[in-house]
Amino acid sequence: MLVAALCSAAQGNPAITDPKMLKGPYLQDLAPSSITVMWQLEVPAVARLVVEGPAGEKAQDIPAARIAEARINELAPATRYRYRVEVGGEVWRGEFATAPEVGAEVPFSFVVVGDTRYSADAHRRVVERMAQEVPDFVLGTGDMVDEGHRQDQWQQFF
Repeated sequence: MLVAALCSAAQGNPAITDPKMLKGPYLQDLAPSSITVMWQLEVPAVARLVVEGPAGEKAQDIPAARIAEARINELAPATRYRYRVEVGGEVWRGEFATAPEVGAEVPFSFVVVGDTRYSADAHRRVVERMAQEVPDFVLGTGDMVDEGHRQDQWQQFF
């Protein structure tokens, strides 16, 4: 971050003190003992990902990136964790539960959502309602935005 601030100052731009999160943090590739945490910042910045669970705290320093991806391994199956992404003076928090062991017969809940491309307000209400249910996973069937090449539409839905 210091290098980015110095480069920015050297180019006559004001130093960025508070990073702007564009998307995320969000979770991908959930497994019984691992998960991937991703986020997108306005400008590249170093970050720290901290995961807290029954066995204590795990932390990873993440190199400066605009789109960051961090894989957390050696987690316990079917266990709830809290995480936080720290960038500069900002912190974003979330939680997740790892998947059960492969073959385990356990009940689960999920939400299926799709074709949200026409109304950001309606999508926001659906997401708020989904969050009240706390499903084990969400399946998005597609058509999240009307025109996939338009970043402004993706920004509305994340």
